[in-house]
Amino acid sequence: MLLKHFSMILILMAFFSPLVHAQLFTPIPENTQIVFSSRRDSTFCNVPGVQIYSNELYAMDSTGGNLTRITHDHYFHNHFAVSPDRKKIVAVRILKDTDGDNSLRFLDWKSVWILDLKNQIQWRVDRGFDAGWGGVDWDPDNNHIYTSLVDHTNNNEVNIFKINIYDSTKTNITGSIDNALGITHGKFVSDVSVSHDGEWIVFALKKRESVPPYELVKKSMIVKCRSNGENAQYITYGGNLPPQQFGAFSIGDYDPEFNPDNQWVVFERVTLVNLNWGTSPESGRGLGSGVIMKMKVDRSDSLIFTPSDSTGTYGLPDWSPDGGKIIVSEWNENQFFIGTGIMNANGDGTDYARILPGPWEVYGRWMFPPGQTVIGDFKDGKTPGEFELFQNYPNPFNPSTIILYSVPNTDFVTLKIYDMLGRKIQTLVSDLHQAGIYSVKFETRNLPGGIYFYRLQIGINFMETKKMLVIH
Repeated sequence: MLLKHFSMILILMAFFSPLVHAQLFTPIPENTQIVFSSRRDSTFCNVPGVQIYSNELYAMDSTGGNLTRITHDHYFHNHFAVSPDRKKIVAVRILKDTDGDNSLRFLDWKSVWILDLKNQIQWRVDRGFDAGWGGVDWDPDNNHIYTSLVDHTNNNEVNIFKINIYDSTKTNITGSIDNALGITHGKFVSDVSVSHDGEWIVFALKKRESVPPYELVKKSMIVKCRSNGENAQYITYGGNLPPQQFGAFSIGDYDPEFNPDNQWVVFERVTLVNLNWGTSPESGRGLGSGVIMKMKVDRSDSLIFTPSDSTGTYGLPDWSPDGGKIIVSEWNENQFFIGTGIMNANGDGTDYARILPGPWEVYGRWMFPPGQTVIGDFKDGKTPGEFELFQNYPNPFNPSTIILYSVPNTDFVTLKIYDMLGRKIQTLVSDLHQAGIYSVKFETRNLPGGIYFYRLQIGINFMETKKMLVIH
């Protein structure tokens, strides 16, 4: 009887526990800046009955060197993002051939997974939902992600959710934007990106024009809103585009990404000119002409990135941490992948260079340097060469703010919050740090409005206190 119960416990542990495998992942080397997804070997996806190459994740530096394979589990990684501490990756995996055509495509079933590179485990966070098409991104706190999900219990409505990676609790972020944007028949949202201070999100949105069967408008647009869904407004209007042809996701603006100071977004503007994924309106998105644009979030200025040496299509852009470059994926006029390129963020294209040539499917994301999760506030050229506590931003604030500090060498660090009477409210940091620039998010947690203090102590050599103001 005891052996029977023990066997049952093992079965339950295997069912509910995250998948564990020896050396599933390789940690991201510190000398690399970019992670990308690419079909670079002949390994098929680990999905029964489906014969398609896997898209594994790799890391490299900004010149295409120091190439390191990160994943070794043979899945198709569609979209992904690296956590601010570089220890985890959130990945959208295509997992099921839902239309039975013996291949995996973006309309097939997808799921969101956390890949824990340090502990060699992985787990799924979107149980009960299907991952939507496109982007996923991290909250600066390392514990939450934002991604689009399909709610099969609600007419397959697609919204963006904030998800706790450990218990999978979900908050619908975009459910409250319909009134602000005049949406009456539902929407399709995707390609979510979080600002570097965690206060805003941007995403691609298409409004539905009618009740089921849904008809989509002719273009997608970029929307920004607060990270809680409030203050929603359009950044782009899709541009001047021709009538929509086959494919529900064919034209418009896609894949927005904030720059480090959160004042610009870079995105892809697509015009459908060539459909090669089928012959019916339900067959998917064709790859056509596309340019990379950047636009100020207040719509006061915009620029187009157009390399002069190619007639190809460009997409899936991302900013470098210093805001000086963007990385893009490139296809030639025959819709074959050329590789990943780096482009000048000034928009003139003069510094454009392909850093990963070859017929590989490539989607790249720039990472923050180790220990550095927020870059936008370093407007004065600050470096981690000295002890320093930066003023929190925003200030005054509600409900959250970011505190940054610089550690010049390995030492023990504490960061604590106090009220006006000197009573400790919260310990934000108490850990050994290596040299670097760090950030931490402080949430008010229903604290009354007023003045508070945050105190940083680094070893026995440095202590500094600064003032911040909570408002309501």
